[in-house]
Amino acid sequence: MYFLLAYLSFTGTWFQSTVLDEIEENVDEIYCLAENIYHEARGEPDIGKQAVAHVVLNRVYRNDFPNTICAVIKQGPIRESWTTRKNKMLSDSNRIYWPVKNKCQFSWYCDGKSDQIKLMYKIKKTYIKQNLKGWKDSVQAAVHAYTGLSIDPTNRATHYFAHKKIDPPHWARKFKVTTILGGHTFLMKPVAQ
Repeated sequence: MYFLLAYLSFTGTWFQSTVLDEIEENVDEIYCLAENIYHEARGEPDIGKQAVAHVVLNRVYRNDFPNTICAVIKQGPIRESWTTRKNKMLSDSNRIYWPVKNKCQFSWYCDGKSDQIKLMYKIKKTYIKQNLKGWKDSVQAAVHAYTGLSIDPTNRATHYFAHKKIDPPHWARKFKVTTILGGHTFLMKPVAQ
């Protein structure tokens, strides 16, 4: 979280005070967006990172998805942790829930791997340059998309898949391809009637 605010302080990017206030008030949402960009598109060029950001925002603007950035990114089925499930006396607010593995909207969120963004080697205490650059670029893409400083390069896409890594998923047949950028194919979900 602090990296996001530090980034804004040192980039030299000029923002009106109202935009800075909006960023500060919504820093958790922007952090979620930057984290998603990092995990989904850190190896993509800037336009690819912007595209991933805009897919999330396009979902937020539609009625058939959650209405916050973090909720869109974390959308998917959940299951209760075995540690709280076994305690019948525990209140609902104290129960712990986890996403169901490989059933989330964004694969990194529930793939069973660590979601920690590793910017430094533990033993050497030196920065991992490619991860640091990927995080910096992800934060920049998130801020630009959130504040309207970037134009949606996906033509209102709501989904994408990494065509260089996987064959088109079964659900993609029902969607309209809007563009192909870098290693991702972007698609639009038909509007619910």
